[in-house]
This record gives sequence, C-alpha cells and structure tokens, in this order.
Amino acid sequence: MKQQIVSEFRKLRTTRSAWSLLAGTLGLIALGVVAVLWESNHTTLAAPLADQPVLHIALSLTWVFVMILGLRSFTDEFRNGSIVPTLLADPHRRRVLAAKLAAVGAAAVLFTFAVAGLTLAIWLPWLAAKGVAIDVAVAPLAVWFGRLLLIDLLFAAIGVGVGLAVRHQVAAIVGSLVVITVVENLMDAMAPSIARFLPAAGAWAVAGLGGAFMRPIGGALVLVAWAMGAFVVGAFLMERRDIV
Repeated sequence: MKQQIVSEFRKLRTTRSAWSLLAGTLGLIALGVVAVLWESNHTTLAAPLADQPVLHIALSLTWVFVMILGLRSFTDEFRNGSIVPTLLADPHRRRVLAAKLAAVGAAAVLFTFAVAGLTLAIWLPWLAAKGVAIDVAVAPLAVWFGRLLLIDLLFAAIGVGVGLAVRHQVAAIVGSLVVITVVENLMDAMAPSIARFLPAAGAWAVAGLGGAFMRPIGGALVLVAWAMGAFVVGAFLMERRDIV
C-alpha cells in the first residue's frame, strides 16, 4: 500500500495537470481578493475578521479546482491508457483507489495552504497600506481555514469517485460543472427543499456564507454523504467493469 501511495504522489508531482490547476486556482484567488479589496471602503475593511468578505473568495472557489483535480486523477489515466500498467503493477483495485484518494487528499491540503497563504499575503499588506487597524485573531482565522480545508478534502473525494465512475474526462468535468452551476441553481428556484442537499449548497453551508439553507454542521454532513456515495459507487464500478 505504501508503494502505491508513493506512486500516486509521484504521478501528481510529475504531471502538468496538478500544477496547472494550482496555478489557475492561485491566479483566480488573487484576482478575486484584489477585486474585493479594491471595491471595499474603510468601514468594510475595518469589519470584524469573521465578516471580512475577502475571506469568502477562497471558500467559494478553491473547491471547484480541487474537485477537478480529483476528477482528473482517474480520467487522465483512462484517457492516456496509464490505468493498465497501474493495475498490472497492483491488481488490487480498491487499494489503487485508496492510494489515489490519499494522494489527491494530500494535494487538496496543499491547495488549501497555498490559497490561504496567498489570501493573507495580499489582504494584510493591503490593510496596512490603507492604514486600517484590525485585530487579526487566531481563532477566527483557524475557523476559516478549517472550513476551507474540510470543503476541499470532501470535494477531492467527490472528484475521485465521480472521475472513476464516469471515466470519460470531458463528460466528468463538464457534467460536474454543469451540475454545480446550472442544475443546482435551477433546483434552488424550483425545488429548494431538494437543492439544500446538493453538493454546492453543502459547501455554501459549511463556509457559513449568507443564504445557506442550513447550519455548517448540516452542510458538512451533506458533503460527507456525497463523498461517501461517490467513493462507494466508484469502487463498485471499478470492481465490476473492464478497464479497457
């Protein structure tokens, strides 16, 4: 198992997709943070830490890129044919799936730390340049980071499971984005009682953003259920389908 996990880490480290997604995430986060700060007045900038809109950018965007990373972890292998030597080296399919999940989860942690660091690296000097005094308390920052990390880890698991279940890269990525950007909005308007249990709504609740359907603990349970469901379905199909 250890060798399989090391192999999956090496795949992520030596392929362009993971680094490209990280660069894209950081670029978009930087633009979002600067845009929010640019539009903020002195009163907004001096608000309590928990109410700072700049911290919402990472909570709203990072998980999308982490989910795509999870989707690509398997769809890249099916697309390039490298899934065959992967399973020849270790024919225990569930062990391969667990190793993939561990590697993508570690990458999600890296994404979270990078995004959090970039957000603070832009935000705090901006406050200093504007002469805004704010009490940067550790506890609210820890809560923010914990929420960000939880969302990213759960969407990494969702991505791995869905990527394995669908296998076709374009269908998996486009389909997932359509669900979270179009289908969930339609369900929110037409059937809000159902929409509250969809993944993006769960992320919104965990983040503690305005308009959430439930409390953060409820959103976390929704995301855990989706992550477990995607993982179980992916594992079931992996055991019963031909690889090629």
